[in-house]
Amino acid sequence: MHSDDTKNRAIALYASGLSIRAVAQRLERDRNIMVTPQTIARWAKAKGLSRPVGDRRRIKLGTEARSPPCRPTGSWCSRRSPK
Repeated sequence: MHSDDTKNRAIALYASGLSIRAVAQRLERDRNIMVTPQTIARWAKAKGLSRPVGDRRRIKLGTEARSPPCRPTGSWCSRRSPK
């Protein structure tokens, strides 16, 4: 039996965009707790958070993550480092 804290941490990691397998690895690495991916999937499904098989993980980025235009005119350009 796993603690509620472990379950909540696993659900939070999964909701942040990590895969089920990555969540299990993170819990083992950070907290030295062995939880099978199947168990985490069951917890996520119980919370209504399961994703379809093969579905992409989507992470919403804020507007600050967007790069500013290269020129004051507002047009975009490729950002290359000088040679």
